[in-house]
Amino acid sequence: MLYRVTHTTTYDYTEPVSLCHNLAHLMPRETASQRCRQSTLSIAPEASVFSCRMDYFGNPETFFAVQEPHRRLTVAADHLVEVTPSAACGSAPTLSWEKVVDLVRFDLDREALEASQFVCDSRSIRSSPEFAGSDLLI
Repeated sequence: MLYRVTHTTTYDYTEPVSLCHNLAHLMPRETASQRCRQSTLSIAPEASVFSCRMDYFGNPETFFAVQEPHRRLTVAADHLVEVTPSAACGSAPTLSWEKVVDLVRFDLDREALEASQFVCDSRSIRSSPEFAGSDLLI
């Protein structure tokens, strides 16, 4: 199945901006069942610095800078994404919450290691007091 995915963000400034640095996560991630067949990122005014890379989690990210005075910045993404559902989609057995906790706590495979980094507090999100005594926490 093909999907056309579009997104536009426009910033209107009250005063002229002489320089702006931006980090955008607007490109689709490639997976076993998802492939980006076409991708365009349009920036107005035109970016004088532009680079793409993968972030720590494997998501495409784009850094760009506009180094000329402007009162409006428009970023438009347009993608054609092919999605191929797997045969097991929707019929695969799901694990219980307790089993997932054990996997994240004790398993060392790639998926468990990636998931384990999300169990710690961050500057933005703190553990809820209602879970303080829970043995579900790692």
